[in-house]
Amino acid sequence: MSLQIAFIGGGEQSFIGRVHRKAIKEVRNGTLSCGIFSRDAEKSKSAALFYGLSPEKAYTTFEDLLANEPIDVVVIATPNATHFQLAKQALLARKHVICDKPITQTVNEALELQQLQQQNKKVFAVTHTYSGYAMIRKAKQLVANYTIGSIEKVAIQYFQGWKFTFSDQEILQNNSPADIGGTIADIGTHAFHMVEDVTGLKINSLYAKLSKAFSQRPLNDNAVMLAELENGKLVTIDVAQVATGEENRINLRVYGSDGAVIWNQETGNELSLLQANKAPKYFQNSNTKPNYTKLDLPPGHNENFQLGMNQIYEDVLNHIVQLELGNTIKPPVFPTLQDGLRGMKFIEACLKSNKTNAWVNIS
Repeated sequence: MSLQIAFIGGGEQSFIGRVHRKAIKEVRNGTLSCGIFSRDAEKSKSAALFYGLSPEKAYTTFEDLLANEPIDVVVIATPNATHFQLAKQALLARKHVICDKPITQTVNEALELQQLQQQNKKVFAVTHTYSGYAMIRKAKQLVANYTIGSIEKVAIQYFQGWKFTFSDQEILQNNSPADIGGTIADIGTHAFHMVEDVTGLKINSLYAKLSKAFSQRPLNDNAVMLAELENGKLVTIDVAQVATGEENRINLRVYGSDGAVIWNQETGNELSLLQANKAPKYFQNSNTKPNYTKLDLPPGHNENFQLGMNQIYEDVLNHIVQLELGNTIKPPVFPTLQDGLRGMKFIEACLKSNKTNAWVNIS
């Protein structure tokens, strides 16, 4: 069974669009058949040709696409502020959805999507790409197996430097003025999701301080959060896009009563396991492919980034196929709408905490 997939966004100039496209080509059960690659008709046709499709498969409105194409899955890779309305249309049309994060602009919008998704019984996946990394899944397994004992402390840093080298106009092309979250929505949600995904624990509350390098910029570009897990232990989340010289550095450390797991995105196919009174152990993903070393990715994103997206697509499309065939299916191993909702609660909690200078609960 090959699912017919439509792109919304993800044109020629979109690096994440190209990552989505390569993932579809690399995995089973899906074919990119059409899309709205741009609101400009000529640009949409050009993108269709770029992706190996006929220009006739390029549309400029969702209504026309739905009326003319028998699609199964909608991929949303548009600017953040447009995600909610597009996802809502897709769910109302009874299509499965794969959406970039953040999935909406508000918690209430995310709750509305959740209700629609539950009513229509469609899959809604969120592309937290790092959750597809083999070594992140290995870290999650080690924690779940109690290899490092009970969780005592978690620390994550996610640093980029591009907002110090880009002009304000270039930044606005990446972050619409309508966006509410700035850096906490862009990379902070990845860090937040990684903490909850790897530990298997929810963050109950947080205290956040947000800042921006230049006063004329509308959105935050630097943030530090102190958070408390549901087991009462502390987490530090430190994110910035004005960390001069950094490309895409993520450092994750999960410390338990008997050991720790340590991971760095820029050497993302490696994972360290530290254990009390024992020699460290090192794990490595042997599934990286040499032809991925020259991928068209931004600085700091290596072949693991593509492999992570491939794994998410493999899991999502297989899950959809089993659902459509009426087979018994296991709980999703990929990020879902519930994870997207948690991300929105994180963003709103950070904004509220920064404004009130107080701890905020995440329900």
